Amino acid sequence: MSVYKLFQVLEKYLATLILIKTKGFTEIDSPRKMACYAGVVPFKNKSGSSIFGKNRVSFFADKQLKRFYIWLLEVR
Repeated sequence: MSVYKLFQVLEKYLATLILIKTKGFTEIDSPRKMACYAGVVPFKNKSGSSIFGKNRVSFFADKQLKRFYIWLLEVR
């Protein structure tokens, strides 16, 4: 299988995965919300007493989607 053909298959898989996870873009309607859902956007970690926390990604992020996004970016 050529690299071009592999990317075509992976792009279709990613598109299908996104449609399933967002329920046809009815729950997540903006790119910012999608990035947060996938867990690729860090947030400042500020609690009541500690204001010097590191930036972290949400624990509730969709790890399957995040892993696939990162893998796809590394391959290209």
